[in-house]
Amino acid sequence: MKKADALDARWSIPGTSEIAQMLDEKITRIARSKFDVLIQGEPGSGKRFFASLIHLRSTRRTGDNFVEVTSQTPDGELRVILFEEDRERQEGMLGKSVPRLDDRSTLFINHIEEFSRFDQTRLARFLIQNNVVAGRRHSKSRVIISTWTSWSKLVEKKRVVDSLDQNVREFELFVVPPLRDHWEDIPALVELFLMQIPGNGIHYKLAVDSNALRTLQKRAWSDNVRELRMVVEEAVMNSDNGVVADLSKVLDDVEKVGEIIRTIQSGGRFSIEQSLEFLEKRFIHRALMRCSFDLGKTARMLGLTEQNLRYRLRKYNLRNGHFTSKN
Repeated sequence: MKKADALDARWSIPGTSEIAQMLDEKITRIARSKFDVLIQGEPGSGKRFFASLIHLRSTRRTGDNFVEVTSQTPDGELRVILFEEDRERQEGMLGKSVPRLDDRSTLFINHIEEFSRFDQTRLARFLIQNNVVAGRRHSKSRVIISTWTSWSKLVEKKRVVDSLDQNVREFELFVVPPLRDHWEDIPALVELFLMQIPGNGIHYKLAVDSNALRTLQKRAWSDNVRELRMVVEEAVMNSDNGVVADLSKVLDDVEKVGEIIRTIQSGGRFSIEQSLEFLEKRFIHRALMRCSFDLGKTARMLGLTEQNLRYRLRKYNLRNGHFTSKN
């Protein structure tokens, strides 16, 4: 797959395993239907990706109005999205335009279990009104809800309000498998992630032997596709002229982050200075990726001068041959 195909790849499910093919067929069927959808999957398994893919493939939703709300969505913004309440004033206070829901829109409610009971009740009211609109005038906005666990468990543990449960029971269920269940697709996922990383003209390629690839495929991947993507992005930062080879070191670094977190959670002792240096390097990695390797933008994001950022790049032996500065 070429770099130019990265945009088209957003319509595709990477990989050729039986699971990838099954997911592809189910996404196509759901996209052509009128059903609202409940997406269930472990953390990092790609629930948002599949929600956006349903939206993109939907024959009756050709627009880009994919609207995501989370438990962190500001109250005023949520009220505007759901009920068009006081739009003009709220947009002025928020300093941005708030997307509108119509018959070409998809509302993605990400991780419903994190919403307060009050907000869940409001979401249930929206679902009722959305169905009423569909029955009276035109096609409703499609609604997709994601959860980390099964809906029945959420209901059993009283993690969702009754009014919401009554509406969601009719949703089409789509279960996202963990990465360990379709490890054969890891090479295709790695290739896709490499294409999606901005590189200022550099086309990244993976250079690993079969043993290294087997190491990737046998890994537990507790954070699923999200963890794999992080490993690829970290490896790119240490690449040499676009050749990404040292994935084993990156895997060790990911394990170290997990070890730091587990040590804190268990109340164990650790070196805060060494840990902070290790994490600072990771933060700089992330900021550089976010800013397409532009040092000026990265420095502003991190609250540093560009000179100070360059010092830290040398300190942590980060390769900077393909970085830019547009100041």
